[in-house]
Amino acid sequence: ISQRGSFWGYNVFERYVYRRANIIYYRNNLCRDTLLERGCPPNKLHGPMPNGVSTRTFYSADSEAVEQFWANHPSAIDRSEDLCVGFAGRIAYRKGIDLLLKLARKRPDVSVLLCGKVEEQDYLKRIEAEGNMTYLGHLNSQELVRFYTACDILALPSIPTKTWEEQFGRVLTEAIA
Repeated sequence: ISQRGSFWGYNVFERYVYRRANIIYYRNNLCRDTLLERGCPPNKLHGPMPNGVSTRTFYSADSEAVEQFWANHPSAIDRSEDLCVGFAGRIAYRKGIDLLLKLARKRPDVSVLLCGKVEEQDYLKRIEAEGNMTYLGHLNSQELVRFYTACDILALPSIPTKTWEEQFGRVLTEAIA
């Protein structure tokens, strides 16, 4: 569901899709309510449809793979002292990384590792300058498996905006797998 292409709250493309589709699946009740508000016929809605994740792609890495992860990122944290809190996702203000870093600054024994695609380069520069975190870049799925296993905690904060709200944090199911 996008606010783009909206003319006074009326999205022409969405209305066309609503008319043409036989079935529209939604992921959660917030999404269902938004679809209804935007003109989707209730009889076409089915769900909620749970999110899934491939356990062939995401699984708990063995200790050798985790050691390889740390070897690839030697300056990330002091592993003998620090609690490693990870964040995987788009690097953007609305993802709530500021909240995570604010909490981590209250605990000197906590280090934050971030990975993901940078959407807001200026934002990344600002939070890197504040310290208390290491940005690892965008990781492929094999590296993500190692990252998830290496972290003591995976956090997924987010900040709802007028046009966006976290629907489902897929990285949490990936990490649990």
